[in-house]
Amino acid sequence: MRRLVDRLGRVPLGWFTDRGAGGTGKAVQHVVDTMHHLVAHSLLNLTTSVVTPLATLAYLFAVDWRMAAILMIPLVVGVGLFVRMMTTLDAQTAAYEEAQERIVSRVVEFVEGIAVVKMFGQARRAHRQYARAADDFTTFFIAWISKGYRSTAASALVLGPVTILLTVLTGGTLLVSSGALDPLDLLPFAILGLRVAAPLQALDFHGHDMEMAGASAKRVGALLAAPELSPARP
Repeated sequence: MRRLVDRLGRVPLGWFTDRGAGGTGKAVQHVVDTMHHLVAHSLLNLTTSVVTPLATLAYLFAVDWRMAAILMIPLVVGVGLFVRMMTTLDAQTAAYEEAQERIVSRVVEFVEGIAVVKMFGQARRAHRQYARAADDFTTFFIAWISKGYRSTAASALVLGPVTILLTVLTGGTLLVSSGALDPLDLLPFAILGLRVAAPLQALDFHGHDMEMAGASAKRVGALLAAPELSPARP
């Protein structure tokens, strides 16, 4: 943060004019906060969401590979839907950041120019510009979310405890009935199968946070690469 503020103190004033106060303020205040997830939580969340399910699956495959393969069916489908959702949403993350930046810029412009607006009686016009920016953001956000919410809902349903338990019990009943599986060997899958799916469901939240943090890191990098003001010659 200190390095970023120090850099902004050495850029030309024209750079702020071209970029807008909203974008700069958002970068200093919100973007750095967004990167907190990348620095403080990413390693722990990755361990919980990936290593724990893999270790559990390794044990279940050692117990009975056929039941483990049956358990993998909803897991593979759920993760596939999750990846599809992330691909759809992440493609427009930069556009989401730009839309937020525009609405923040309009708010800053409206507040900073309120005295001039009142003096010349342009309050309605200034408010109209802010309202237009807010409407544009709302339209974009609804369209952005609507592209991925179906995959999100389907992934949550497939990885839900009811689906996992139903899959395990159905497959286990068939194997037990045919004499291919001991009834006691079904118990680990009924218990641990739910523990495998729960961390995978958390990937939905962690993946979005990681994507936002990565985009924020790029924005901070762009700010740190801003051209500095040339020192005045004596």
